[in-house]
Amino acid sequence: MPLDPAKLQHWIDNFYGYGSWDAPVWFIGYEEGGGADYMEVKQKLDYFDTNHKHPIEPTLCDIRSLHSSVTCTATGYDTHRELRFTGTHPNDSKLQGTWGSLIRFVKGYCGKIYDSDLEYQKTSLAFPENGNEALIELFPLPSPNKQVWYYGWLDIKDQKLSRLLKTRKSYELA
Repeated sequence: MPLDPAKLQHWIDNFYGYGSWDAPVWFIGYEEGGGADYMEVKQKLDYFDTNHKHPIEPTLCDIRSLHSSVTCTATGYDTHRELRFTGTHPNDSKLQGTWGSLIRFVKGYCGKIYDSDLEYQKTSLAFPENGNEALIELFPLPSPNKQVWYYGWLDIKDQKLSRLLKTRKSYELA
């Protein structure tokens, strides 16, 4: 099942990241993490298309809601939400490496006291209602790292979108 070009374009044009625009701390990342698995990308696009169909203004996602829509069966967890936020799996939640560094910064900068970095990740990180931080991405497409590019193989009829995604360089320069 191919990625829907309209949903892909909608994500590229409208996905900015997570959290709250009013947060006192903004973290600017290179690109949205993940994306090594086709189904993960598809599920993120589906979630965003359903929940942020017609943004009137730039919108940040609820990180927990998006991650609850992404299945993660390769790790033995049902969803990324279970892996990162709820700890309902017998192995409990896992602190995400990059987020751990951000959490320690926020806790120090804002003087927040939490039992653990994992507890902060589970309850507060980029939670829009808390307004503690915004996690903004320069490049929206999910990718496991800067060295790989999984979008050049897509068979997209829209020539402009196809050229944009052919290589990482063409995507970054657009």
